[in-house]
Amino acid sequence: MKLLISVEELDELIAGNYIKPSFENDEEYVLTIRSLSGSSKEIMVITTEASELSPSDKNKIKKLVKADNGHDTTDEWINSWRMTWKGTRPKGMGSRAKCIENMKNFFQLFPEYTKEHVFKARDKYFEQLDGDYRYLEQADYFIKKRVPDGEGGVETRRTLLTYCEEVMLDEEFGIDEPFSIYKDL
Repeated sequence: MKLLISVEELDELIAGNYIKPSFENDEEYVLTIRSLSGSSKEIMVITTEASELSPSDKNKIKKLVKADNGHDTTDEWINSWRMTWKGTRPKGMGSRAKCIENMKNFFQLFPEYTKEHVFKARDKYFEQLDGDYRYLEQADYFIKKRVPDGEGGVETRRTLLTYCEEVMLDEEFGIDEPFSIYKDL
């Protein structure tokens, strides 16, 4: 499948790391969808040889790029994400339906994060627990939990958001391992 786009739209896709240059033609780029396992699939060639995308072509590419960030496929990968909680404590995996609902809500509120970020955030959380699961939050509460605020109201806690922010900072500053002030003691 070949998709024609404007130079401005091409620049946006390159800046977002959604496409890479084609080896066969300097004027063409390839949109590649990558999975968390590292496998990838080239799904279309994009070129700037013609002027603008038609509205239906724009919708096609938006859907493909959006699917790549995991937002629209949450119900397909949520079990894999929850499996880390399995066997840690009773009800640790939480409700699948609640995990899907909370994760979709999370992506609506924080679209800058991807499926890859939430998997890394989960892994960072478990690394910091270091095998001590006494205070482990169950999976659906890790994403979002509503708790009394002590003043008769309710507040929403999002532990996942905190860990996603840490993951983004690690990426920004090129940190590969967790930082600890106790490491050298």
